[in-house]
Amino acid sequence: MELALERERNKSTIVVFSALQLLLVVTMIVSLIRRKLNYAGLCLASMAAVMAPSLAERLLHIRIRPGMKNAIMIYAVAGPVGGNVFQLYYIVPFWDKLLHVFCGVLFAAFGYCVPDLLEPEQEHTTTMRCVCAVAVAMCIGALWEIYEFCGDQFFGLDMQNDRVISGFSSYLLGDAGGELGAIQDITSVVVNGKELGVGGYIDIGLYDTMMDLVVCLAGALGVCVYVKARKREVQPMFVRVMPEEKPEMQ
Repeated sequence: MELALERERNKSTIVVFSALQLLLVVTMIVSLIRRKLNYAGLCLASMAAVMAPSLAERLLHIRIRPGMKNAIMIYAVAGPVGGNVFQLYYIVPFWDKLLHVFCGVLFAAFGYCVPDLLEPEQEHTTTMRCVCAVAVAMCIGALWEIYEFCGDQFFGLDMQNDRVISGFSSYLLGDAGGELGAIQDITSVVVNGKELGVGGYIDIGLYDTMMDLVVCLAGALGVCVYVKARKREVQPMFVRVMPEEKPEMQ
């Protein structure tokens, strides 16, 4: 019975993988036809990201639960392709922040199992597992921000969404070296003689990046609070990472 259930879950992973890859291939072809090379690049990168869980299983000799694998693959497409190509960042309010909360929860669940993966013969406290959960989630969150930065720099995207602010401080504005200068109550900005018309100064992604990391941390801490609030073992409820079965010697 348990083996049959596992096979059904593996079938669901194959279906999700195939559906996502088909979606990405079609989207990339359409993007190339429309000469949207930046979107085509995002599709190509997402194809590689969708294959990451299976690649990790082979390289690390582990097995990830199908539900966890499906969630990672969907997340890899929902951000760059769903958000940018299908414009969900602009259609669905807080789409970006929801993804980063999901990132914190998802990879904290994986990080919770890391101590047992690295030292399977040792007993680990819940506190140690929670520390690893937060560390892994924040590491993945930081790597994702680097990915967004590269998308902006090399593909001309706006993955690190800009924000209109009314003031900022900078040492470049100080009257002397080491003095901090500030500009407040900004209502208009002129660049090359043209009024931007956004009602303030455009921050180039710093606020977005930091808020993404903050909500990612919130998601990871939420997992830790949930774990601490329960008295029984919760690892199998999140993700089950186990060594690959080796064939028996004949």
